Amino acid sequence: MVYQTKEYKSYYIRVAWIFVAIILTYGLHLRYATVVNTEVYVPIRADAKDYFNYATNISKYHIFSRQSVNNNLNELTPDALRSPGYPFFASIFVTDNKKETVEATIIAQTVVQIICFSFLTAAVIKIFGIVWSVPAVFLLWTFPHFVTVNTYYLSESIFISALAILICLLWEQSKSEKMSYPGLILVAILFGITILIKPVIQYFPVFLLLISVILARENFKKAALFTLVSWLPLVLWNVRNLISIGSMSDPTLTINAIFHGSYPSFMYNSDPETFGFPYRFDPLQQEYYNGIISALSLIWERANQSLNEYLHWYVIGKQAYLWQWSIIAGQGDIYIYPVIKSPFIELVDMKFIRSVNHLIHGFWVWLGLAASLFVAISSVLGKIRFSQFWIILSMFLTYVVLIHMIIAPFPRYGIPFKLFAILFSVFAIKELVCLVARKGGKQ
Repeated sequence: MVYQTKEYKSYYIRVAWIFVAIILTYGLHLRYATVVNTEVYVPIRADAKDYFNYATNISKYHIFSRQSVNNNLNELTPDALRSPGYPFFASIFVTDNKKETVEATIIAQTVVQIICFSFLTAAVIKIFGIVWSVPAVFLLWTFPHFVTVNTYYLSESIFISALAILICLLWEQSKSEKMSYPGLILVAILFGITILIKPVIQYFPVFLLLISVILARENFKKAALFTLVSWLPLVLWNVRNLISIGSMSDPTLTINAIFHGSYPSFMYNSDPETFGFPYRFDPLQQEYYNGIISALSLIWERANQSLNEYLHWYVIGKQAYLWQWSIIAGQGDIYIYPVIKSPFIELVDMKFIRSVNHLIHGFWVWLGLAASLFVAISSVLGKIRFSQFWIILSMFLTYVVLIHMIIAPFPRYGIPFKLFAILFSVFAIKELVCLVARKGGKQ
């Protein structure tokens, strides 16, 4: 009987390795087919236009400016509207041909994602074991949003890759009970660089610092060190801003994030025709830009007039949008900007894999969020002891949920954080199955 059990276990392991190999191969096919066969309608628009101009000006003139000046250096004015992470990455691939520049950047960020996901896959196998890693690897490599995001000249692709490597580093450094100081500094440096890609995560170190006071005061010094080191790149960038534009930051995007996220169901006065862009129909739009205090005051006045609606929106409604499948303020479905053609529309196998992912999306996303919340609450209350790795991941996902109660919860912004939902959903299923198996074995 013992021999048969070992034999069956070995069989499952071999089958799991075959599945992982097939998934990885198919994931490469998805990315290759998508990059080669996707045609975005006017790819350099809105945010992408800013990023393109920044990259071009950095490459040609070594000036961080979003102005398009037709190669006239004298007209350039430095600014600090966007974060510098993606523009500096994209500047590496600037050529004199606009189309070639965009194509080179898209290929590069796809290759970067493949490399980072390969490392993450190796980490996932170590975390869950080869058998339980199969569903996680499947979602990592076939989730359509992770694939199509590479075809846009936007920061989400590189942000996803940075988060994937952060997870790998955190796993490696937290396998022992106490993370070493060199390992902590390494994670903090990468996190600091990631902040410069997406500043929405810049307050997480402080959040973690506060949590360390509640959970384990002996980790306060390490949390403080993590905060200081991870903020160093941001501080240096703010010093650059102070020298170049006379202030440490440009509050415009912060106001936008708060302002654009203040409309219940992304509609102005519940008018469906304003969906996705309610601020364009708001007669008080310009008043929001008098400052953050002014914006918050206007939001508070409107909330007082319809308290229940706004309370539901900020606590529940925003999360429903942030984690949903379909992207709004774009083409919708899995596309940020409209596409002229896409293999997810034209190829039978990719249409099928999109449908499969669509079918199971809600299940694993909400299961992952619930599991993360359970780990976070249990850790704070001291009811159940989890490893340092899962506690930190749960705190990060909790932070993401809380910060998007304040700012605009566009589904596009939630895509990178679904990496964490994938891990927690598999973690939850594995733990539940093992729990049932243990109870069954005792009977």
